[in-house]
Amino acid sequence: PGHTIPQAMPRTVLARTVLALAAAAFAVLYTTLEAPASCPHDPPESCFFSEAYAPARARFREAAALAGATLHQLNITADLTIDVAVIPANAATPPTLVHMSGTHGVEAHAGSAVQLALLKRWADAPADAPSSRGVRVVLVHAVNPHGFHCGRRWNEQGVDLNRNLLAEREFAALSEGGSERAALYDEHEWLWNMDQAWTPLFD
Repeated sequence: PGHTIPQAMPRTVLARTVLALAAAAFAVLYTTLEAPASCPHDPPESCFFSEAYAPARARFREAAALAGATLHQLNITADLTIDVAVIPANAATPPTLVHMSGTHGVEAHAGSAVQLALLKRWADAPADAPSSRGVRVVLVHAVNPHGFHCGRRWNEQGVDLNRNLLAEREFAALSEGGSERAALYDEHEWLWNMDQAWTPLFD
């Protein structure tokens, strides 16, 4: 009692309001999705970091092409590759600089960013590239693409590539002296060299 019931909003006013809100939402969305003209981060080097393996690989391939590199691919699976960019030098037997990223997959974001930054620098200023001083450059992107893609140290066979560095004869030589370390390694080999991908209890 004593209160007036507000009348319903006229359809024309309601329609205009909805259209105005929709237009405003579209403008915000378009501005958000539109690629920035320059890196929005500070420092700008942050823009060389990729969120995942697939975009990192695509950016590496594009940057390698812009830098005049020859690109080689080693297929690990149908969707995973190790990509190698080679920037030749004008010399018969040039010294070679090799840079590898992603031996441990979870650490590949940093290594990939370094490679992208170098490729962009050399594409923008070819005179600063090592190849201009007679040095061949080999950039190996994602040595462990499975680990990069899945966010883990190990490869698709559960092997830590940075911990399996001894050849079979070196393991044998290490075991001949009855080394306690070798015996301890053999005892826990099932843990170090698992034959299938390890899955954490909690993701």
